[in-house]
Amino acid sequence: MDLKEQIREFTRELTESTAYFLVDVSLTQNQRQVTVYIDGDQGVDIDFCGWLSRQLGEKIDAITPEDYAYNLTVSSPGADKPLRFPRQYPQHLGRTLQVTTLEGEQVLGTLTEITEANFTLTFKYKEKGKKAVEMSRTLAYSDIKEARIQIAF
Repeated sequence: MDLKEQIREFTRELTESTAYFLVDVSLTQNQRQVTVYIDGDQGVDIDFCGWLSRQLGEKIDAITPEDYAYNLTVSSPGADKPLRFPRQYPQHLGRTLQVTTLEGEQVLGTLTEITEANFTLTFKYKEKGKKAVEMSRTLAYSDIKEARIQIAF
């Protein structure tokens, strides 16, 4: 098992009895920059990130050579990262998402409903010369290539 997979497994073990879950692990710069992205059912608490960072640091130290120097960061994925798991959607109800389907179709709308298998976006649709109407589109998670939160400024 390579280092990245070991860190994934450590993170899963440490978060399995919490409201947090692993989103991704990134290793860069010759595996010296380690970034662990976690999310939570109610968002991510900085104190939990600190605790997880200390726990992971101890586990990484135990499996790497003594002279292995690395920089470990534990954080939420942030708004610039795509949603990867259905479990991430509920905390974003009411926010605008930009979704790309597997077929390449782009859908922009407000996240208004979530089920185990799919989610619904609501948006304004206007045909030329007609009044805009509110429409909804339900999409299956399995049909999504990427979904990103759109930040309003």
